[in-house]
Amino acid sequence: MKKIIYLLLVVIALLGIGIYALINKPNGPTPPPSFLDETTECIIKGNISSSGERIYHVPGGSFYDQTKIDTSNGERWFCSEEEARQAGWRKSLR
Repeated sequence: MKKIIYLLLVVIALLGIGIYALINKPNGPTPPPSFLDETTECIIKGNISSSGERIYHVPGGSFYDQTKIDTSNGERWFCSEEEARQAGWRKSLR
């Protein structure tokens, strides 16, 4: 009987953790990781176009400000253009 009660308590605790995680899940695109602050150089945006092309945008580029990064779709941040190229992304033409 004690084992059943223990198992029920474990199941209830796990369900509570899962519900908490769902309730506190952020909506929308994911910002850069929290360890990145204003002094970090990972400001290059790796965007995936509607056709699936992997394009990176640098500050000052025509589309940099309007480009939003959604890491749940495979988009990401890069710390250098070299890092982006090595990962198989190309620079925005504008």
